[in-house]
Amino acid sequence: MIQIKHKITGEVLKEVDADLRFAVLTKSDLRFADLRNADLRFADLTDANLEFADLRNADLRNANLEFAIGNSKEVQTIQTSTYHINIFSDKIQIGCEVHKIKDWFEFSDSQIIEMDGKDALIWWRKWKPILKLIVELR
Repeated sequence: MIQIKHKITGEVLKEVDADLRFAVLTKSDLRFADLRNADLRFADLTDANLEFADLRNADLRNANLEFAIGNSKEVQTIQTSTYHINIFSDKIQIGCEVHKIKDWFEFSDSQIIEMDGKDALIWWRKWKPILKLIVELR
């Protein structure tokens, strides 16, 4: 159930069951959006602002969160000088690469190099322990 509210008054204008699978929500301002239980599988949330959005039980499988700003709960965002990182569900998205958390920490050096070259490996060696700690503290 998604509520569409008046921008200024906050009055609920309409409540709808929305199927947001494959929705193109690029650059959307979804701050404070109530997206509880939303089906966002395969949604394109590139550059979307999800600050303070309620994403409890939202299905974000295969959603593109590249450059999105997370809500610090279900979607945690980290901006580094090289890559934009989103941690959500059981996945981490680093730049355009999205993999299960477990897989990221098992990739070999050559697999990291294949993703984005030797500079990616240098970056990964620096950030891997930091990301591991962040994941453990979630």
